[in-house]
Amino acid sequence: MAGHGPAPMPGALRVLTGKRAKRGEPAAVTGEPTMPADLSREERAAWRQLIRELQTVPGLLARADRGVLELAARMTPMFREAARHVRENGSTLVARDERGAVKFVQTTPQGQMVVKLGASLKTIFAELGLTPSGRSRLSVSAASGPSRLDAFRGGRHGA
Repeated sequence: MAGHGPAPMPGALRVLTGKRAKRGEPAAVTGEPTMPADLSREERAAWRQLIRELQTVPGLLARADRGVLELAARMTPMFREAARHVRENGSTLVARDERGAVKFVQTTPQGQMVVKLGASLKTIFAELGLTPSGRSRLSVSAASGPSRLDAFRGGRHGA
């Protein structure tokens, strides 16, 4: 049975909104996750775009985000292709009988994909802070320079 109410906010987002992080919550290593090797050309472009957008909020991107980023990168080209098909061909099929009378109207598979993938992507983007409501929860101060630990390591993050 599903839980009630909104999903709990990750500690990084809690801190950015001015709240304290929960005790005992594991801290993810910040930095850019590695891109899966088997992404298609379109999926790689979607991955890079997501990374660029997430890097605009210092400290938000974590290497542990790889799985959710992979989902979004794989789903984005499918959504775009289905949306293109719907734009060019419409989102409904009309079945007619032998006299030409309408028997029923049905949503095309591509129309269904646009709705389902769009809802899934919106949820993923909200989780990552990439929607207006996701951004409204963030309160980010000016970015500081590298930490002393980063300087000691030569600027390498999470190496």
